[in-house]
Order: sequence, then C-alpha cells, then structure tokens
Amino acid sequence: MQLPDDVWYYILSLVPFDVLRRITTTGKLFLAAFTRVTVIPDNVVKRIDDKILIQFPRITSLNLYYNDVITNTIISKLTNITLLDLRCNDVITDAGISSLTNITALDLKFNDAITNAGISILTNITSLNLWDNSVITNDGISMLANITTLNLSCNRSITNAGISTLTNITSLDLSCNKVITNAGISTLTNITLLDLWDNSVITNAGINTLTNITTLNLSCNKVITNDGIDSLTNITSLDLQYNNTITDIGISTLTNITTLDLSCNKVITDTIISTLTNITSLNLQFNNIITNTGISALTKITSLNLWSNKVITNTGISRLTNITSLDLRYSNDITNTWLH
Repeated sequence: MQLPDDVWYYILSLVPFDVLRRITTTGKLFLAAFTRVTVIPDNVVKRIDDKILIQFPRITSLNLYYNDVITNTIISKLTNITLLDLRCNDVITDAGISSLTNITALDLKFNDAITNAGISILTNITSLNLWDNSVITNDGISMLANITTLNLSCNRSITNAGISTLTNITSLDLSCNKVITNAGISTLTNITLLDLWDNSVITNAGINTLTNITTLNLSCNKVITNDGIDSLTNITSLDLQYNNTITDIGISTLTNITTLDLSCNKVITDTIISTLTNITSLNLQFNNIITNTGISALTKITSLNLWSNKVITNTGISRLTNITSLDLRYSNDITNTWLH
C-alpha cells in the first residue's frame, strides 16, 4: 500500500487505539505498510505501547514527552531515529539510546535519566536541548563537536569550558542562564541566533564581537545596552519585549531589521521606528509609545500585532496595504473603515 508519509501520518492520527491494536496484531496488509512509515503523530505515540511501536521500524522521529510506557527494549531497536524527544521522561535510559547513533536532534529538557555516558557517543547530534537539565555536564557534550543548536536555558551544569570548544554552534539559548559568561561565548563567532532573555551574566563585551548574529532576543534583559548591539548590523530579528536598556540610539544602525518585537516596551519611539523601513513583522502588543506617525512609513509590514494596543488607529495602518496578518484582540481603536 504505497502511500506518502504525510497521508499515513493523517490516517494514523485518526485511528482509535483499540483499532490500531487489532491492526498491528491481525492486519497483515496494514502491517506491511506500517514498515514504511517514518513519522508517527504525537497523539498516536501517547496511546501505544512497545508491541505496537515495534511495528514501525523505519520511524525517524519520536516524541516520548512524559511517556512512561515505551521502554528501552524497543527504543534501542529503532536505529533509524534522527529526532528524539525525551523531555520529562524517566523511563528511557542510556541503554535505550546507546544504539541510536543516527540521532541528530535530542531533547533532554527536565530529563534526569540520560547521563553523560548515554549522549557522549551520539556524535551526529547537531541539535541538543538541555533546558534545566542537571545531569548532563561538560564531559557529556565535549565530544559532540557537530552541535549547531544548543539550548542551555536555566541550565546550571554546563560551564564555559563545556561550550567554548563547540565552535560550530550557530544557535544558542542562554535565557535565564547564570553560569555561562563572556569567556564561554567569545570563541563562538559562528552564532547567528542568540537568546539572552532574562540573562544577567552576558555583557556588552560578550556579544559585540559576535557580528554574525541575525536573531537576538533581549526580552527582559537589563544588562545589554546600546554599546553591545550597535555593531551587530546583520541583525534582522530583534526582541525588545519588556526591555528598558536599549534605546533609539542603539537600534539606529540596525537597518536590516525585518522582525521587531516591542511588546510592553516603553523606550523605543517613533523617531527611530519610522526609519526602519525594512520591517515586515512588528509586535506592538501592550505598547503605548509607538504612534500612528511611527508605523505609517513602514509600508513593507505584512504582520502586525496590536493586541491591547490603545494608541494605533485607522490612520496609522491605512497605508500598510501589504498586511496579511493582523491581531486586533482587545484593541478598540481600529475600526472597519480601515479596510475600505
């Protein structure tokens, strides 16, 4: 039964658990087809056990978030897996993943079962999530030189010594991280995405040399100032939500910005916004500083968020004819007339 993967994905997502169990035990025609399925819908995985999962030997992606049914015995046999989600999973251990050497993306958020021994041999990993993971240490990631995406949000066990040699990293999440310092990221000059949400350790000196950055999150950040970003002229996406340290002067040189989040921002004004004419996506949720004057010149905007915005009116958006996505929830100042 030669059907595309996306068709099988849809079919499986609709099959009740009891029917699926009967099929995997008696439906020879379907069993032959299952051997070609590479992705199982998350809602299906939550309802099956080892006996059913083993009927899908070619799967490449598996989500075992909070799953306490699937065991090491079956996982270890699914050697085609490249993406594995083990968030909050305390059943799968090192023994279960040691044979999965094709894994390229591994999520160990809130995972206490997988140790350094388990991941250190998975040298094909390019994406690793260690959000609030207290088990994996520098020794566990020291051999994972292929990592390009690393999430160390709220992580307290990985230090500068652990990441300073991972020079292939292009995406790094250090939100709420209080361990990694400027010394740890100074060698990571390939970074293009950096998340410093609520980060109080990384300073201007740490980021102003990372000139390849294109995406920067400074939401709730109270440390990075104008001097830290004025040289990052390759930035195309900037999040300044709840940020009170970056001012108009700081972003005046960032003329390549296409995506800007100013939700709940009380510092950035019309003066600079009106000059950033490459913006296509703008978030002004709960923003009472930017006015019609500021956005009326941004005619390239395709996505505009005005959730609970009490300042922007029809006049401000009347010239924004390229908008395809507009959020007006709890915004009472935009009326039907702007559409005409």
